[in-house]
Amino acid sequence: MSETFPSCAGDKPGDTVTPPTPTSPCFMAVAMDLPDFNSPYHPIHGRYKQDVAQRLVLGALNVAYGHSDVTFQGPFPTQFHVTGSGAQRTITIEYNNGRTSLDIRNTGFDICCGGENIHSCTDQGTWWVDAPITSHQGSHVTITASSCNSTNVVGLRYAWRESPCNLKQCAIYAADSSLPAPPYLTNTLPA
Repeated sequence: MSETFPSCAGDKPGDTVTPPTPTSPCFMAVAMDLPDFNSPYHPIHGRYKQDVAQRLVLGALNVAYGHSDVTFQGPFPTQFHVTGSGAQRTITIEYNNGRTSLDIRNTGFDICCGGENIHSCTDQGTWWVDAPITSHQGSHVTITASSCNSTNVVGLRYAWRESPCNLKQCAIYAADSSLPAPPYLTNTLPA
């Protein structure tokens, strides 16, 4: 790979590519909310290319051209708070350190449940269940964790599916930019 380009892609096909970090000179556009299941060109070749292009332009303006006033990323979780117990247990997710108002359009969360001695979703004896949104305010979303019943809530994931939502109908968007939150997975949550 040329030394003049940032190292954000693999050297050859099949290399693992790590998503950019907030300080890397790379960017990606989230397009999981732009499926085209009825495309005459097959679903992988959607017709909504201008939406993807607009999101990539925002990334280029911010990262490559230094326009720090241009928002190019959707909301990202910064804190998780588990409260209550049993059927009253909830998880509150804070996005962008409380600085981004959210537009909630749907649901898309799952929680990982496990036994008493389970501490990670990578351990045997864990399972994933749907976790509906119960409330939201500003930059916070609260989901129910009651589906785990009396077992531990170990992890959380958002939009962790091959096709997580219909056209522009994922759960979490930034209210000011309409950019979607990316999918994420955490195999451990604070106790």
